[in-house]
Amino acid sequence: MEVNRTRNLIIIGLVLAAVIYILLPNNPGIHIAGIDRDLDTRLGLDLRGGLRVLLEADVPADTTVDPQAMEDARKILENRANGLGVSEVEFETAGQRRLVGEFPGLTDTEQVISVLKQVGQLAFVPMGSNPLPEGTQIKIDYANPADPKATTTPAATPTEAATQGTATPEAETVYQPLFTGAGLSAVSVSTNSLGQPYVSFTLNSDEAQIFADYTSTHTGEYLGIVLDNTVISAPVIKSAITKGSGMIDGNFTYDTANALAVQLRYGSLPVAFKVVESRAVGATLGQDSVNKSVLAGVIGLLMVIVFMGIYYRLPGLVADVALIMYAATTFALFKLIPVTLTLPGIAGFVLSIGVAVDANILIFSRLKEELRAGRPLQQAIDLGWNRAWPSIRDSNISTLITCSILFWFGSAFGASLVKGFALTLALGVIVSLFTAVFVTRTLLHLVLDNLKFTEHPRWFMAAVPEGKAGPKKLNIIKYRYFYFAISLLVIVPGLAALLIWHLPLAIDYTGGSMLEVDFPSGNAPQPAQVIELYQDMGVPGAEVQSSENDVLIIRSKEISEELKSSIVAEMESRFGGPVTVARFDSMGPAISQEVAGRAAGSVALAALGILAYITYAFRKVPHAFRYGTAAILAMLHDVAVVVGMGALLGHFLHWEIDSLFLTALLTVIGFSVHDTIVVFDRIRENQNLYRRLSFLDIVNHSTVQTMDRSINTQLTVMLTLLALALFGGLTI
Repeated sequence: MEVNRTRNLIIIGLVLAAVIYILLPNNPGIHIAGIDRDLDTRLGLDLRGGLRVLLEADVPADTTVDPQAMEDARKILENRANGLGVSEVEFETAGQRRLVGEFPGLTDTEQVISVLKQVGQLAFVPMGSNPLPEGTQIKIDYANPADPKATTTPAATPTEAATQGTATPEAETVYQPLFTGAGLSAVSVSTNSLGQPYVSFTLNSDEAQIFADYTSTHTGEYLGIVLDNTVISAPVIKSAITKGSGMIDGNFTYDTANALAVQLRYGSLPVAFKVVESRAVGATLGQDSVNKSVLAGVIGLLMVIVFMGIYYRLPGLVADVALIMYAATTFALFKLIPVTLTLPGIAGFVLSIGVAVDANILIFSRLKEELRAGRPLQQAIDLGWNRAWPSIRDSNISTLITCSILFWFGSAFGASLVKGFALTLALGVIVSLFTAVFVTRTLLHLVLDNLKFTEHPRWFMAAVPEGKAGPKKLNIIKYRYFYFAISLLVIVPGLAALLIWHLPLAIDYTGGSMLEVDFPSGNAPQPAQVIELYQDMGVPGAEVQSSENDVLIIRSKEISEELKSSIVAEMESRFGGPVTVARFDSMGPAISQEVAGRAAGSVALAALGILAYITYAFRKVPHAFRYGTAAILAMLHDVAVVVGMGALLGHFLHWEIDSLFLTALLTVIGFSVHDTIVVFDRIRENQNLYRRLSFLDIVNHSTVQTMDRSINTQLTVMLTLLALALFGGLTI
């Protein structure tokens, strides 16, 4: 026993040393044995500001996209973004046909989106003596390049539509390229003597020879330079170009010339993309969210620490030490993995504090019962832990099932906020098992061995033995129909509101755009003025919500980045003063419908996963499937309450249901099953102890036994939620 305790203390000491090293300010990172890892804290866009864009392959829905093509596109897009000077860009796949990109601190969102969604296919097209103007859309047969040694320019081939006279020759004629952008070996931006930017390029050896052969025999003719089937320039060939280099000039600014150079430098995309969702967050809003989130986390942790110390006395103080270690270890893991912290992620971390305490509460509640039964303190600790473990195991696995489904949902749509919440909550659950079960137990034994409190059981929450002054017997099951009636009084109005008014769905589920703008103090226009402005800009039906501090939130049909920029410029012109864009979200109707369908599927999948696990966990109990069914019914009850309240509050307080509501709903499911499993575990145990009692009596006795734990767990969770609500800001 002593050897095990020493071993445990050594492990705790090593973990604590590693945590302290990782959390040191200005940590140099880990750079040994081929490992090269910085240990900086990564903040999500909602905490530091920037742009998040979801790209979808622009191909028919029934077309399968090659995974390798998606991976190649991801690398090309990341290189393009880095070439534009945007640092710390991250692209990752989201499902089979989508890519999500995050651009921290980005301000010029319009230019970046424009560069990203272009395929970037460059072609040099012979045009003979008939050049096409810039901006003309043409068709190119990339499979049949022109012969560079031909003495005459190949004739453009009219398509069937052109011969029937249904379109202009420029729109329907098919051109043969001399070569494509794949033949470029180097691209850069330069300026001429007048300061006009142009793009200079160098060709590979094969293309350089093709270029030399063609320009030698076609002097005085025009060579079109075409990007994504759009003519950007059509210079005349003044002389033979034999050195394998050239230039592309046009009506460029330095930024547009650099954007073109970036596209050419990193190659064309293997598949075309369209923007199906974009979200922009201002840096000011992000920094404010960071400050409020940290404050909420600290206050929530302190409130739980105080409660545990007051209610559970010495074990509570030991649990507080373990809780502090839990918070430090979890945050160290965030830096080590690394985990990108988002607002929902921080909320998940703060909420997991309440989950971390629950394992301690379960152990302490069983410890209290063992002490009341007259067992020695050291034996009571071991028995309390052993008997609490099944509840701890089963309830936390149910929470991890919910987290895995949330993570899947977030991965399918590139929803980093949902993924962040799921990942931080799951890590919190795993670390809480280590600190509560391993650290708390070891420290309790350490305190026992050194302070000898065995003669003072009240330091360990114990009352006198139950036989002398047992707790008051409650018959909760007797009044079950009264409790059902109370539930109906809550559920029925909510369901009625759901049927009449429906859920006030945000653009996550309906599609559209949301623009949040901040005006100078006292200079915010009236909602009617903004609605009129939107109508003038060709966007009827806008809805405007006034907020505090001269902030307006405007919802409309889906608008592009370009139109958003025009609307903001018009606001500044009409209403005076600079307008700050705090946030801009846009989602197409197709993706929003898919999100809504997957959201409903996530709830159903969570229910089935939990049902399957409970049936397995209680497989040795008669009618095990009934336990799983009862847990699902209780869960559906809680879901009905939350959804009904969402419909009521949404109608009267104008709250919207977005993706984070799904996060909250699945969290409620996890907590619901969490509590149910604790009661079921006690019922399973008592069925073996009290074989002569009726099942209703066993259920009642088990409910009374776990009531202390249930109340205290919910109280610790409510304390952390209270901290989030009061100090976490409106966004959280």
